[in-house]
Amino acid sequence: MFLSIALFIMVYRRISPLIYIYQTHDVVITDAIAALVISLFIFFGVIGLKKVVLDLERRNINLKNISKIDSLTGAYSHDEAYHRGREDISRSRRDKTTIGFIMIDLDYFKHVNDHFGHLAGDFILKKLSTICKKEIRNVDTFARFGGEEFLVILPGVSNSRLKEIAERLRIKIEKTNFIYFKKLIHVKISAGTSFFDPTKDKTSNTNFTFRKYVKRADDAMYRAKDKGRNRVIQWVTNI
Repeated sequence: MFLSIALFIMVYRRISPLIYIYQTHDVVITDAIAALVISLFIFFGVIGLKKVVLDLERRNINLKNISKIDSLTGAYSHDEAYHRGREDISRSRRDKTTIGFIMIDLDYFKHVNDHFGHLAGDFILKKLSTICKKEIRNVDTFARFGGEEFLVILPGVSNSRLKEIAERLRIKIEKTNFIYFKKLIHVKISAGTSFFDPTKDKTSNTNFTFRKYVKRADDAMYRAKDKGRNRVIQWVTNI
């Protein structure tokens, strides 16, 4: 606003000689020409400044969007998972709705990298991300949480539905042919689930609550690995 007022005053001072000529018919040609030239410079300068500001805004928006997405897999980033997860927790408490968490980890992923190369490993991660994103809803979050670990956040699901979705993802991955340069790579996952019910868990700290249920899903996932991998384990207090 202040910039607009200052600009108006500057322009007015430049064109005031033209107004004086119009009113008095007393022509001072040098003042008139100078006023016209300066006014044009101000006009084009403002247009250029506006373009710079708009370009900076677009770049800032692009940078924010880039930071939300994992560059390799196209899944949400680790930081974005925390942001969306905390928002889901807050909404869950307000609306008294549940949230399901699934932690996914590829079985024997080091074997893939060692025998087929890291580019093959990147290919596996990308394809797995694409498959899983197609199997969940738009309101759900699928994020790359670590090297080969992925976190799924599913607001509004029941506990039984959560287990069904996790099992469906496991089977889908197991039955998919991952073919890298004509080489078939068998991919399997272990998954752990945890279930947040705001009517039972009254913890008020949103950040703490989110971390707690992510850790529970992570603990259950490692339990699945201990039991032989390629399976889904639900977090319970005795594990």
